[in-house]
Amino acid sequence: MSLLDDEPRIVIVSQRSYYTPVFRTSAYEFEDVICAVDHADLLLPTFETSPLTQRLLGKISQYGSICVEPKRRRPDSTRLMMDYEILFENVCECHELVDHEQIM
Repeated sequence: MSLLDDEPRIVIVSQRSYYTPVFRTSAYEFEDVICAVDHADLLLPTFETSPLTQRLLGKISQYGSICVEPKRRRPDSTRLMMDYEILFENVCECHELVDHEQIM
């Protein structure tokens, strides 16, 4: 495959849209370098919370003195529309892996 092709050959599943500790910034910079050097698509999964849960947590935060985050969030349904040669996902621990059944 030539680098002159317009079709991206790499898909990068990044955590930067929902997980932003300072120690992960070098990994996000590495993803940016891959996108700059080769043809790559950057996939930024987000997590959805039901409207009822959002309202409930908002009321708890508004009237209580604590901030509550939902413990179990599910990825929204993002689907890949083309085939890629390489899937890249950089994680520190196993539990950080996104369920790839959701995106493929």
